[in-house]
Amino acid sequence: LGDLTLTAAADALGGYGRASMWLGEQLGIDGSVLPATIEPARHAIEEVILPTRGKAGSRPVRRLRFAESRSGSPEGAIAAIENARWVLLAPGGLYSNILATCAVPDLAATLAATAARVVWIANLRPDPREAPGLTAADHLLLLRLHEVRVDAVLHDPAATLVFDAA
Repeated sequence: LGDLTLTAAADALGGYGRASMWLGEQLGIDGSVLPATIEPARHAIEEVILPTRGKAGSRPVRRLRFAESRSGSPEGAIAAIENARWVLLAPGGLYSNILATCAVPDLAATLAATAARVVWIANLRPDPREAPGLTAADHLLLLRLHEVRVDAVLHDPAATLVFDAA
């Protein structure tokens, strides 16, 4: 329902940024969700080898690569990150949500340079479609592989996607 509401508001108000702000005002939310790119970004997925931590060997994982003809990120999204005290990377699908936005080159560069603390909020359970067999630490390694800065991790120790702080 949230996606339908956001899409309808974006169509009526002329964009997702405006729709997010308007919906936030209607719901009394102090904050906003801004789009990562001005135009839809094209990306490809390639397989790379991820070293297995604490075990012998390695295993293949997927990596997003954005097309050279990608569009830039909105100035509002960049300014929001630059001026933030905290940037929260919300839970969601590793590839379809987190990396598809945070690894966009303009935003990844802004995250790397911001004075804000960047906090990744770990999922509660593994996603069998997007990240089968990956641990929470593997998620963090993939964020770093995609050059997404993370200063701290918020996780539930009782979750089924276990994050070992060590």
